[in-house]
Amino acid sequence: MSYAHATLNPILSCNQAGGRGEVPLKWDARFAPHRCVFVSDAAISPSELARPAVYPPVRSLDVVSGLVSPTWPITVTNPSGVTVWDVLATIYATLQVPISYPEWDSLVGQAARPHPTGLL
Repeated sequence: MSYAHATLNPILSCNQAGGRGEVPLKWDARFAPHRCVFVSDAAISPSELARPAVYPPVRSLDVVSGLVSPTWPITVTNPSGVTVWDVLATIYATLQVPISYPEWDSLVGQAARPHPTGLL
């Protein structure tokens, strides 16, 4: 199932109006996605998390963000169709993988900067 054009679920979308990225979710990605809430602090229902991540639904979705190194691919898969929960859970799982010293150096842009403890 491959589509030339898909529409992102509004829960996952980022409104770039006014040069600011505004998202409807509030989530500290250090914590599991079940702690994610709407910006209004309203809980996100299980039925909303079970909705397709994109319309029409797809079985595989690549997440691309300038906040994550391109060397860390985030590919979300679900044979029944990728859901909002699948996207959040895969992002969380990807960010739990320890990084190497060279990866840290490329992120900070300065090889001489001290490495934080607990990241490797």
